[in-house]
Amino acid sequence: MNFNIRSLRKVFISELAPLYPENECRSMFAIVVEFVLGLNRTQQAISNDENIAVHDTTRLLAVLTELKTGKPIQYITGTTEFCGLQLEVNPDVLIPRQETEECIMHLVANYGEKIHRILDLGTGSGCIAISLAKHIENAGVFATDISEKAILTAKRNAIANQCNVNFSIWDMTVDDYSGFPGLFDLIISNPPYITEAEKSLMHSNVLNFEPHSALFVPDDDPLKFYRHIASLGMEKLTSSGLLVVEINENLGNETSGLFSQTGFRNISLRHDVFGKDRFLFMQKNNPKPE
Repeated sequence: MNFNIRSLRKVFISELAPLYPENECRSMFAIVVEFVLGLNRTQQAISNDENIAVHDTTRLLAVLTELKTGKPIQYITGTTEFCGLQLEVNPDVLIPRQETEECIMHLVANYGEKIHRILDLGTGSGCIAISLAKHIENAGVFATDISEKAILTAKRNAIANQCNVNFSIWDMTVDDYSGFPGLFDLIISNPPYITEAEKSLMHSNVLNFEPHSALFVPDDDPLKFYRHIASLGMEKLTSSGLLVVEINENLGNETSGLFSQTGFRNISLRHDVFGKDRFLFMQKNNPKPE
């Protein structure tokens, strides 16, 4: 059977309907067509009724088969966009989220001029560290992850985006900070925070494909990483340094309380674009009046 873009789009939408809303199916189809055929969305609209070569149809349908398993499209194409940058992603790293992008752009717009040294804990693909390095001029950026494979991915992303980030392998549950030179104006982290009990609520494309070590924490110790981040922050932030963490939407008060008890001040709970409790902004001490 011969397909054109219009007819194949209908097949994609119909086959993926059990997994995704129609608008998401349309978006994924456009991404797949650009990935396989090299046609952007404008070119796709112009070529809507032109027949697709048989070998290209075979490739497109093969991608559809992968998508029907729940495999994220970003792992199929191997790329994603974050803060205007193209990043490599693979099953060794989490796929950067829209919520995290929103947080980074807020940081750049509101704090960028005051930030000179940055530490990103649990960097994964490097999306946070690289975006901050690109958008905050002359910032010294350091980033860590426990996964060697994640660090290798992050390094490739930094090179591809022509920015300088100092990457290192480090376990944030080990309270040894000797490898971090000097103090930081900003420490930021998106640590694992989803409890095991919440697995049943998650979409299969996350649960079955993204690295569990970057997602989950034990039900009996959901704040384990935040305790270590708080300890590091008190040790390695400047006197009025900023700490930013992404959090479990169901544990906003508990997480905020932990940092308050540790000694942080001016703790602000921010919502994400979906209205969920998602970020904590705080300072090590009350800043001195300027």
